[in-house]
Amino acid sequence: MTGGLRGPAAPPYTLPGRVRARATMWGLGALSLFSIGWFLLGLVHPPAWPIVAWIPVVVSVPVAALACARVSRSAALPAAARSFWRRLSVSMAVLSAGLANGVYDVFTVPGVSLRYTGPLTMVLYLGALLITIWALLGLPIGQRSRRALLTLGLDAGVVMLAAGLFAWHLMLRVAPDVAAATGSSWSTLVVVALCFLEVLTAVKLLLTGAGPLHRGVLAALGMSVVAGAASSALAPFLHAKPYLATTHLGIPLIAFFTGLAVERQLRVSAEPAAAPRRRRRPFSLLPYVAIAATDVLLVISAQESGPELRVIAAGTIAITALVVLRQIVAFYDNASLQDQLSHQATHDTLTRLANRALFTERAEGALTETAGRGVALALIDLDDFKTVNDRLGHAVGDALLVAVADRLSACIRRGDTVARLGGDEFAVLLRDVTAAEADQITERIITTLGTPVAADGHELLVQASIGLVDGVAGMDASELLRRADVAMYTAKERGKSRYVRYAQDMDTRAVEHARLGAELRQALTAGELFLLYQPVVALPGGELSGVEALVRWRHPEHGLVSPAEFIPVAERTGMIVEVGAWVLREACRQMAAW
Repeated sequence: MTGGLRGPAAPPYTLPGRVRARATMWGLGALSLFSIGWFLLGLVHPPAWPIVAWIPVVVSVPVAALACARVSRSAALPAAARSFWRRLSVSMAVLSAGLANGVYDVFTVPGVSLRYTGPLTMVLYLGALLITIWALLGLPIGQRSRRALLTLGLDAGVVMLAAGLFAWHLMLRVAPDVAAATGSSWSTLVVVALCFLEVLTAVKLLLTGAGPLHRGVLAALGMSVVAGAASSALAPFLHAKPYLATTHLGIPLIAFFTGLAVERQLRVSAEPAAAPRRRRRPFSLLPYVAIAATDVLLVISAQESGPELRVIAAGTIAITALVVLRQIVAFYDNASLQDQLSHQATHDTLTRLANRALFTERAEGALTETAGRGVALALIDLDDFKTVNDRLGHAVGDALLVAVADRLSACIRRGDTVARLGGDEFAVLLRDVTAAEADQITERIITTLGTPVAADGHELLVQASIGLVDGVAGMDASELLRRADVAMYTAKERGKSRYVRYAQDMDTRAVEHARLGAELRQALTAGELFLLYQPVVALPGGELSGVEALVRWRHPEHGLVSPAEFIPVAERTGMIVEVGAWVLREACRQMAAW
């Protein structure tokens, strides 16, 4: 219903919008500095014009409300973020109304001090706090598993219970002084509500994350709550100076940090999203800070009791500290195991290189990047690697693969990726590279692999066929690999130990090879293959010593197909084994017939 009443979302903020937000932030900062200076001056001697202290208060909050309203209409923000800023602007507007009513009461109601807070003003203050809490609770926390939600609930319960204990202590100890200083017992409720809002902000920031808001934005808003709570806590210490009000100090600071949050929001929405940083600490620190604060409160309370309660309190704190330390050790052990499992899931166990899954993920990311000069892929297949395994054993073959992986890693630049896709097939993903640079790196790979490799006591000469392809707009990782594969097999057909850059006409040849492979399989069962026998004679007499069996293919449509065409296809598709077995059987049958 209400969605149709709102105007269309404003276009994303450009440079003028950010400049306006920055100017607003600096203006609010100047008002805050003026308020701090005037407050410090009032600590020395009473001010001659009390109304001056209220000017930054009544000016800064409407300015902050207007800034929040402007950012709430930015189309660059998600709907949840716009809703948050819209609610916050309403909260600041209600606070502005409460401040205006408070100033009116101070200068019109006879016999009240500068700290007087009337009933209507108090209702408006509490309304602004409730709207702010509503805005914070409205931020989504993202998709989480049931276990994660349970952990989040337990951590939040620890923090809120600690906050409740401190609020109870505050009500018992400080409430009379706050009521005496402000002239209203409702002021204690405002202080407690500010403390609760501060805790809620910390819980939202450290436990659930910022959601659609940048963490820097929520941190600035958290500082505004801290400034409000800290300034309100100064009230009992100003009992001897009735001409000073903590409102003069706290409200401009709240408005300034709100303006800072708006400026940060516009700045991060105009910048490209940065890669998420890896979280170094495997647990949230906030619940343990709450436990430590509760221990401090326990120590303070135990000082007024007998020695027996003090010993019990000390023992309780010591046991709690040991349990916390044991839990932290368990957290780091679990994090280490998770890192190992994550590494095993994304890396090859033999060579420690990236596996196909991780390579595909990085290739997709590189292809979607708009910055940089280009992306290239070099697909590497070792020539005649099967011979090494068959003649020298798999241990030597594995040692050769590890040595090749090390040499490939030495050839690339920072930011590139080497992966083992399986067997003797490797891939090198080159980021931010030109075609000429990709050629140079590929040539360096061939030169490096051409040096003899020491593998398990054997000196082996490694040769490789490489297919090189450049990434283009709209291409995905599977297409990039397919083109590189086509170019790599073209390199094998041209004599191996070389690299070939992909070209469009190679696809036509690949399709022809695929068709020829399918027809070759049919030729085995249809009797289209036959053998020619070439005599082998002994010199110098010329006596017949044997014959060489040569396979030929008589295609029903194309006639005789050259072995130079179908033998490479058979090798590529793996049918060379079946063709070889057929040749052996047919030659033996013919020899028996002779």
